[in-house]
Amino acid sequence: MYSLLTGCYAHYTHKQELSLAVIGLSTAGKTTFVERVSALYSGREMPTRITPTIGLNVRRADIGSASLRLWDLSGDTSMSSLWPSYYREAHGIIFCIDSKNRSTLPLVQEELNKLVQSGQLESHPLLLLLTKSSTSLDLLEEQVGQCVTESELREFLGLGSLGVDVARSILICEVDALSGHGIRPAMDSFLGTIERFMKE
Repeated sequence: MYSLLTGCYAHYTHKQELSLAVIGLSTAGKTTFVERVSALYSGREMPTRITPTIGLNVRRADIGSASLRLWDLSGDTSMSSLWPSYYREAHGIIFCIDSKNRSTLPLVQEELNKLVQSGQLESHPLLLLLTKSSTSLDLLEEQVGQCVTESELREFLGLGSLGVDVARSILICEVDALSGHGIRPAMDSFLGTIERFMKE
């Protein structure tokens, strides 16, 4: 009886291990996002000082029935060539994009094209995360108008021309990691997409 009860307990409390590769250009807000997710779901305080990632930073977070391992990968140009080596072991890819820096969009498009050409998006869902977005209540009115929106990003990257198989794997969410605004809905949507991919 004891074995049966412990077996049932283990079954219902077991969390599925998922690894997420968090990529993006330098200063796109990757580390702030990863720290916010970890703090938000663990109940701990956000670090008062966020330093740029050198190489790899790993954080964990339990969300529902999933135990997440977040790989915060450096956005330095010398490190971006190593991103693909993490894709193979990841269940999903999160691409952080600084919504307040429109000048980086051509470079973002370059990296997205590499992802598409690699074939990774046929088996890996991708979350395009617009960080530092206008959802922040602290932004001034003129700054809000400068932020890249979801529709603008979709149009600039030409997501509609990528084909059904690729387009269905891409989500776009707007978040403000400093305040935590939009983080929970973004993660819930992305984990739902990962679950769907794993069932197919």
